[in-house]
Amino acid sequence: MKSRNRKRTIRQGKPQTDEAKTVDVAVAYLRALRKAADQKSDIYTHANGVRTMKVTMDYLSALRREVGRHIDPEKAEVDWAMRYIVDPYDDDPNLPGDLQCTGRAYFARCPGTDVWICFDDLPDCTSDKLLEKHEHKLAFPAGL
Repeated sequence: MKSRNRKRTIRQGKPQTDEAKTVDVAVAYLRALRKAADQKSDIYTHANGVRTMKVTMDYLSALRREVGRHIDPEKAEVDWAMRYIVDPYDDDPNLPGDLQCTGRAYFARCPGTDVWICFDDLPDCTSDKLLEKHEHKLAFPAGL
């Protein structure tokens, strides 16, 4: 019995604690992230008619970084948007006012997917190649 619990803890990473910050995330978005990273999870809740899943911010960040590792800079699509610098995915609905500084956030995705990954979650070599390749689209002012 102890070994089974130990294996579960090792596979799932750090055990969740009450202090871990959680967010509501659309199930479709998590499924797309999991599909891209080949991960699984099955705890669902319903909020405001949208299927969501409670996950820790660490888990969500790890999923995004893993998906970012699979983005091919030669084939990736890129775009930018004005976002909160400390929360480019808009995960925290209660972001304190002193952290609500906006700026350009750069995103990439594999063609044909709906999952945009912030350049901050990509490996440095991938984001560098994307910036170099798509400089004309990402430069300010855009498209000039």
